[in-house]
Amino acid sequence: MTRWVPRIGVISACIATGGCETAASFDISGSYFPGWLVCSGLAIALAVVAHVALRRLRIEPAVPVVAYPALVAALTFAQWLIFLR
Repeated sequence: MTRWVPRIGVISACIATGGCETAASFDISGSYFPGWLVCSGLAIALAVVAHVALRRLRIEPAVPVVAYPALVAALTFAQWLIFLR
């Protein structure tokens, strides 16, 4: 039984790192930016748009210090899943 332990470890490591073949990066003006950075920038812009829309509707979040960073995080994760899987 102990002969199989190293083999199972190697096989597990190969399976776990199988998705690490290419980096999720974008070529913007000759520089490569990581995908999470692009998604975060777009999420911040969308959160600003949401803030302006909420202001026009006269809706104030109860705790804006928590609400807007949570909105940015949710938008970042959603964009990552939609565009980069």
